[in-house]
Amino acid sequence: DMSELNIQRLVDDGLLSSIHHAFAEMIQRFDRDAPPSVSLAAAIVSEQLARGHICFDLNEAANIVFEKPAGDGSITYDNWPDMDQWPASLRECPAVTSRESDDDALDLDCPLVLNQKHQLYLARYWFYQQRLARNLADRLAADDYHVDETRLADDINRLFPDRDSEKGSDQAVAAANAVDRRLSIITGGPGTGKTTSVAKMLALRLLQHDPNIEPLK
Repeated sequence: DMSELNIQRLVDDGLLSSIHHAFAEMIQRFDRDAPPSVSLAAAIVSEQLARGHICFDLNEAANIVFEKPAGDGSITYDNWPDMDQWPASLRECPAVTSRESDDDALDLDCPLVLNQKHQLYLARYWFYQQRLARNLADRLAADDYHVDETRLADDINRLFPDRDSEKGSDQAVAAANAVDRRLSIITGGPGTGKTTSVAKMLALRLLQHDPNIEPLK
């Protein structure tokens, strides 16, 4: 069906690099009778990974914006494969395995993974995501670290001499809140002291174990 988007259209429009095309051809070799929509999905998941996206969400295909070569604008497509058939075609392909979202994925034997939300992954990145999620869940379930509150207060005073300033106060509060946690997220714009806060939080953690350590100022 030439009305349906395919790899050749992306190639002709200069939007698909050779490495993504080659990956799609490799997937096609797993099942030479698979419809073109399978190799198209393989090419796009490779292309999306190159952009920094961990997966290709089939549901969001129409929202993908492709940048034309040489800065010649951008393009979107509205003739993607039918979502009533596309996921089913992928699941029938020997190169694709279906997984539940909470699967630990330790025994993957296919290059592609399609989850129940119609998100397509390279198997390696599915595994990375599942392993990270499991590690985060384990940390959240663990008890907080024990801290000596008196020692901690003294060390905060020593490591954050500018704690009375607005910036210094934010850094001191961030480090103090994170020092006893198994998982913390410190955010802030450029120059707000995220790296400094993390470094001093680690120093506070080390000082809980060995008060004789002399951290850098």
